[in-house]
Amino acid sequence: MQASTESTPTAGHSGTIFVAIELSQRSWLA
Repeated sequence: MQASTESTPTAGHSGTIFVAIELSQRSWLA
């Protein structure tokens, strides 16, 4: 990963995608 200061928007977007994937996996398992 690179500097958090420079990739602040990217990190936020990645976090949102990560959460979405986790929720999808949980739904799949459920």
